[in-house]
Amino acid sequence: MNQEENSPVEADDEISLLDLIEVISKNLRLLILGPILAGLTALSFGFYLPPSYTAKSTFLPPQQQGSSSELLQSLGSLGGLVGSATGIKNPSDRFISYLKSNTLRDRLIKRFSLKKYYKSEFITSTREALNSKVNIITDKAGLITVEVKDEDPIFAAKIANAHIEELSVFLTSMAITEAQDKRVFYENQLRESVNKLSLAQQNLQKSGVQAGDVMFDPTTAVASVARLQAEITSQEIRVSSMRGYVSEKSPDYQQALTELKVLKHQLAKIESGYKKTNNNDVNYLDNYREFKIQQTLYELLVKQFEMAKLDEARKDLTIQVIDPALPPELKNGPKKAQMATLTSLATGFFLLLWVFIKNAINSGYANPESSKKMTSIRNSIRKSLGLKANS
Repeated sequence: MNQEENSPVEADDEISLLDLIEVISKNLRLLILGPILAGLTALSFGFYLPPSYTAKSTFLPPQQQGSSSELLQSLGSLGGLVGSATGIKNPSDRFISYLKSNTLRDRLIKRFSLKKYYKSEFITSTREALNSKVNIITDKAGLITVEVKDEDPIFAAKIANAHIEELSVFLTSMAITEAQDKRVFYENQLRESVNKLSLAQQNLQKSGVQAGDVMFDPTTAVASVARLQAEITSQEIRVSSMRGYVSEKSPDYQQALTELKVLKHQLAKIESGYKKTNNNDVNYLDNYREFKIQQTLYELLVKQFEMAKLDEARKDLTIQVIDPALPPELKNGPKKAQMATLTSLATGFFLLLWVFIKNAINSGYANPESSKKMTSIRNSIRKSLGLKANS
């Protein structure tokens, strides 16, 4: 019984497979010649396409400078905690964003008259044309490579090198503007610090030295707290100044906030173990502490002010060009063999699919029941398109 029941299924499978082979054999010439002709057509078309060349320029972006990195060094072991807490990614990503900005691209468009070169009517389409020709990548070492494709190898090298030149101009202009804002800000803060330091010194002189203060060593009891408090104030001033030239989502701004939190945490930890004994001690130590805070803050602000003046006087930022772009000697496109192969495979696939569909339709019309269904489907389609149904 089982052999008799299984035999029709196996027969159907053999007939189905034989039918497929029969369909392929009947259309074998089409399935062979079609892909060959399509591949030859794509190959011949590739000879008419203009060649393309890729010029590459590699450079090392300027290293991060300023008060942020110096403050991290001054924090010692805390600097590692701050760096990990901020979650700052590869700094090269920032310079890649500058290279891809519309401001820098518009400089290139104006410099090389790219609207005319790419035959674009609008600046938006010119940017898109330039974007399609440029690829910017970075590696683990922080090196940035600018790749430019063009039909003219000399022009491709010029565009690749111009990216670095315009980036240098852009960064210099941005750094000078930022340094000017910093210098003015710290100059005002320094004036206020001088007044506060003078007042703190006067209060310290008025308080005098009490007999009970001999047991306290102000240098060891207060200096560390005063140093941290001054650094917190300096950092708060720096955070306030950053709001004028960076967004609150900027990695530098987020890092500055994290540094401020770390400093406040350290201050709270030290103050928790600091206990006052009597009013006389409180009077003298508080005045001494305020004096040390203002003195340390004044020193920090002087350093910040001097750094801002140095940044403002800096003429340019150092961008180290590792490999300047040279006109490439070998073309990288069009890849005619690859075009022909892919075209042949795609044509063969669609022809095979078309042959099977055509055979299925013809077989359906040969079966009376399937023919009625196909006629009904065809009439429904014609009716939806507003055409008359066939009988």
